[in-house]
Amino acid sequence: MGCDIHLHPEVQDNGTWCRVTDYPRHVFDASLPCNVERDAFDRRHAELVDSGEWNMGRNYRFFARLAGVRNYDNEYQPLFEFRGTPADVSPSTKTTCSQWGMNAHSHTWATVRELLDEQLMHLGGDQWQAILGELVHIRSGDLDSVRVVFWFDN
Repeated sequence: MGCDIHLHPEVQDNGTWCRVTDYPRHVFDASLPCNVERDAFDRRHAELVDSGEWNMGRNYRFFARLAGVRNYDNEYQPLFEFRGTPADVSPSTKTTCSQWGMNAHSHTWATVRELLDEQLMHLGGDQWQAILGELVHIRSGDLDSVRVVFWFDN
């Protein structure tokens, strides 16, 4: 049986965290007419828009560095191990998380700023770099107002 990661990007707006797929379109970049940023994001990530989460596939070296999951022989120093689900998690992410129940484990989170780790970028490869690039772009480089809440299953 394999282990998968469940990534739920959230953005902070007026002190409240909302899952990327739930918050108002203007939050992407209010200076752009017709919400160009949100529309472009929607087109590039139809899967995310539909499900609310990104799927990184199975990359155990990446999981080990990220959160200590499948860290056989303690090969990697985990970056975000044992943080749990944030107290201010968005309602949508909280609901999805609770639906996983006991089948989910190693809940944690990180801001985009924290995720800019060189070894993590290397281990995650092109797929992770593309995801992180989108997350950086969501709030025009405000790296602390975008985070990813994530957990694993097996």
